[in-house]
Amino acid sequence: MARGMVLTDKVIIEIARIYLEHPDWTNRKIHKELLNRIESLVPYPEPNWPGYSVVQKELVKIRRANTSRLSESNGLDTPWSLASIRIFPVSPEAIPNILNIWLMLRRDYGIALTNREAQWISYLHCAINDEKILWECANKLSFNEILGKIASLPVMFAPGKVLGIIEKMKGEKIGWDETVQICKINQTYNYEELAEKQIKEMDIVYGTIPKEYRKVLNDWSRLI
Repeated sequence: MARGMVLTDKVIIEIARIYLEHPDWTNRKIHKELLNRIESLVPYPEPNWPGYSVVQKELVKIRRANTSRLSESNGLDTPWSLASIRIFPVSPEAIPNILNIWLMLRRDYGIALTNREAQWISYLHCAINDEKILWECANKLSFNEILGKIASLPVMFAPGKVLGIIEKMKGEKIGWDETVQICKINQTYNYEELAEKQIKEMDIVYGTIPKEYRKVLNDWSRLI
């Protein structure tokens, strides 16, 4: 298969992630960073990495989708204020947390809390007591929502991501064996089938994957 002919959903999500993290970067720089990230995840010599032209075309779509998101979000990604409550309702019990985090971000980091983040704080405030950690979780979940929007793909909050929030809530790490077991117990997704589908996608993008890497990739793909 010709170089750069196929982009899987994961690669498209990664392109969008790099763009959101570095909106001022050129297409060349984003493409270079993409190749670096792929190389760190897939230990395979000379894979069929996406070429510059196909990444450039995808970035045109991503930038267009981001412009559309900003115009259509109706203020969801604009700074939060008390007036926002009328448009973006939050739990009354969460307002003290939102006010404290609003102050912390402006005073300590010089950034604004967004309405999207405030809604996530409202959802999670009963589970996470530490307000700095609460904002970090809200920020990451907000980022994932935006990522899916501009990549025009659903960003699934897989069990591995849910466990990350639970670890923040409990203040302790969940062991690898327990994590794998928990992620297997899911009524919605068949992780064996999902893992095999992801392996096949990687086969197409990166070339034939050596057998010694398949078990590692199979385990890794369940938790993404």
